[in-house]
Amino acid sequence: MRGDADAVEPGFVAAERGFRELHTPFDLAVAQLEHAEWLVGQGRTRDADELLSEAREEFERLRALPWLERLERSTGSLPAAAAMGEG
Repeated sequence: MRGDADAVEPGFVAAERGFRELHTPFDLAVAQLEHAEWLVGQGRTRDADELLSEAREEFERLRALPWLERLERSTGSLPAAAAMGEG
């Protein structure tokens, strides 16, 4: 959907709603991270903050280190080990 940003965000929102309804928190966190990455790419960093926070909480709860590392690469946040009390 290159060049059609108005059509992208509703897809993310629909996916997130669906994963909430299905009670699939890992899939929801992945969708939130991808949505946040897209928002950051659009220059909408502040809009991404809540999504990143929720995704981080779920990835930490699951100890999903590869996903925490991806989140960190996307945002420049603290290393996963430090965020999880291991560093």
